Amino acid sequence: MEHKQEIINTRVGGLGSSDAKMVVGIAERGTLNYADKERIAVMLGLAEKRQITSKAIELGNIIEDAVFEVFKTQFGENIASNPRYTIEIPNITFRVSNHIDFEISTPDELIWVEHKSTIHGINQALDSYKHQLAWHAMLGQDKAQAEGKKFRLMLSHYDTNGFDGEFNADKLSIVEVTPNLHLINKICKGLLIINEQIPTFEWQPNEGILHASSLPTEINDKCEMMADHLRKIKEMTEQVDTFKQRMCELMVANNVKSIVTDAFTITLVEQSVSTTFDKSKFAKEHPEMVAQYEKKSIRKPYVTIKI
Repeated sequence: MEHKQEIINTRVGGLGSSDAKMVVGIAERGTLNYADKERIAVMLGLAEKRQITSKAIELGNIIEDAVFEVFKTQFGENIASNPRYTIEIPNITFRVSNHIDFEISTPDELIWVEHKSTIHGINQALDSYKHQLAWHAMLGQDKAQAEGKKFRLMLSHYDTNGFDGEFNADKLSIVEVTPNLHLINKICKGLLIINEQIPTFEWQPNEGILHASSLPTEINDKCEMMADHLRKIKEMTEQVDTFKQRMCELMVANNVKSIVTDAFTITLVEQSVSTTFDKSKFAKEHPEMVAQYEKKSIRKPYVTIKI
């Protein structure tokens, strides 16, 4: 995985395809947020690059190697793994480059293949990674034109549902990607905005805070997917709570104890009196006794998520 370390190293001095979504966001907002500034600080050598990994990323690397062997069987010496390409863009003073997963070069064609391994289908991958794919399309077209070749961009996808460590070529699919000119234009706009900020750029780190955009693409996409799930859960929970309140009012008004449906049973919990211990009042009135009844325990680290 030497190329993976090279990708991490190139975060200093320039931007790559994993930054595409950030660059588009800058184009849409017209300004840099904290996460953007942190990434630019790394690019300018003002902040340390974070090396974050996970089992999912390691698994993806293993599958990517297996996929390369599949393509190598078909294309032989015409295929290369993770070549780097840098594009020259007028008025951009920093490096704009990428590492495409697989490059297939023939006398007439330059074919770039971006690979993703996810539990979702290839259509979802096309949408989730559209910014990165637009970045590849922009650079690939530039390289193909310089070489006098036709350019094609492909997305290969491996379905990791039920993956047990054994690679199965039948779960590999591939689709050709149509360059998204709208996103490519936004990438160019975002790059220009970043370039304009560099002469007066200042970085003041906020220790302990890491924005998801600074994480590997796989984890960042998971964060966005979870946010979508949590919003849906919140909406459904509110609907369920409203439904339960209405059913409670109906059952109380009609003296109904239980309602049985084909899907579930609704049971009325009648009004009752509960007794609780006022810990705050006790501590205020008897501070000398609090320590005698305190019980300490060690809790494992955990996270909270707030939408």
